[in-house]
Amino acid sequence: MIRTLSTAATLSLCSLTAADQTVGVSVNEPEAMEGYTLFAPSGSTSTYLIDNSGNLVHEWVSTDRPGQSVYLLEDGDLMRTGSPDSIPYFNNGGAGGLTERIEWDGTVTWSYLHASADERQHHDIAVLPNGNVLALPWRRHFRSEAISAGRDPAWLGSRLWSDSIVEIEPSGSSGGTIVWEWHAWDHLVQDHDATMPAYGDPADNPGRIDINWPLKDSAEDWLHLNAIDYNIELDQIVVSCPRFSEIWIIDHATTTEEAAGTAGDPMYRWGNPAAYGRGDTADRQLFFPHDAKWITDDCPGAADITVFNNGLGRPDGLYSSIEQFTPPLLGDDTYQLDATDPYGPLLPTRSWAADPVTSMYSSYISGAQRLANGNTLICVGAAGEFLEVSPALGEDIAWRYINPVTGSGILEQGEEVPWNQNNVFRATRYAADYIGLAGQDLTSGDPIEVDPCPADISDDDGVVGVSDLLLLLSGWGTDAAGAELAEPQDIVDTDDLLELIARFGPCE
Repeated sequence: MIRTLSTAATLSLCSLTAADQTVGVSVNEPEAMEGYTLFAPSGSTSTYLIDNSGNLVHEWVSTDRPGQSVYLLEDGDLMRTGSPDSIPYFNNGGAGGLTERIEWDGTVTWSYLHASADERQHHDIAVLPNGNVLALPWRRHFRSEAISAGRDPAWLGSRLWSDSIVEIEPSGSSGGTIVWEWHAWDHLVQDHDATMPAYGDPADNPGRIDINWPLKDSAEDWLHLNAIDYNIELDQIVVSCPRFSEIWIIDHATTTEEAAGTAGDPMYRWGNPAAYGRGDTADRQLFFPHDAKWITDDCPGAADITVFNNGLGRPDGLYSSIEQFTPPLLGDDTYQLDATDPYGPLLPTRSWAADPVTSMYSSYISGAQRLANGNTLICVGAAGEFLEVSPALGEDIAWRYINPVTGSGILEQGEEVPWNQNNVFRATRYAADYIGLAGQDLTSGDPIEVDPCPADISDDDGVVGVSDLLLLLSGWGTDAAGAELAEPQDIVDTDDLLELIARFGPCE
């Protein structure tokens, strides 16, 4: 049954932060899901795990910037993509090339380089239950090859990039074998040149990818797939294709040979039916989307898909939204499609936007995660902002965090955040009882951001005075949070008192 009811809600982003609070946690309501948030700032080589108070719980330090996704596995290891500066090929947004498995103590147990003049891993990976890794490599095609496939030469430079999906079986400390692969180039249609292969009407071939879409566009990075997620029950893969403003579902229950034929055609697509000739601009739902993923089994609506709808090119204004929709799944694990209609549903099941809508916008990166308690964690990537939205609060904000890490270093609390300098590809919340955290040291440290006045513990007025001294004394001999100023931060004692006295007076 296709649900088309859209229950639009709003995010109130106004008056959330005190004037002197520029980074870190500014909202932390009881309705927020207890857990730990993992993120890798785009300009940093560190990956951070923080608690709901914004305190640093763990940090993994790598040699390369992310490229772009990171995941905490069920055994406590970090699976991280990297973007080495030494790779000279395919230098575009989202470029990666390196995948690493890192233990909690920072030991790299597997490091796999997937980069050459012909291909390069980018954006995202997905770790399968058997430990294999699904990756998204760009593939290079020269001009002559693209023309032979039916590309209009008027919108073609010296080369054209296509996308693939590969499944890598790790081996040893740096080895890997590709055991399954899918290539978009095997699933083309074109209505430009009847003498070339794959000629046909895209509307009659909705499972095929129009090599001349987007129309009148000569970008090399033709598809720019930016997210991949795996559904274990269906053995299917969902990807985001922002250049087509769609999500696609690919059948993984095929051999590599079958995936190169009609069995590998995208079995479902949603967001922009004009891309396959079965709609127009009025039917479009997605605008340069990111982070398409299935809602997991322990969340409400497990058959649904969520996606961050960036809003780039949205006709009613530049704003981002979060969409949830229900693919029309049939009993044989295929998707309903009538002879001439587009894939359903016509509208998302639910849609979230800010109030006013233009107050939440990220033209690129970003993501959304449905949490086990029904809340939604949103990463507004360009702003480095994480928002947790709670139905219990009328879809208002339960938790808000601003990433303090830029490519130039870590900001101080109160320091203005330079625009687009603290961006984050995605943020992921892990529940407090997540199996990958079991047995790990989850002691909360200080916030990542630098506090210019750490002894101003009572009222944040920029002065260390009597009220701060009284608060410290009231917690004497305990582990009162905020009053432990000296290392080691165990209990409030003489060392903390001396630290406060040393800072007495106006903060610098």
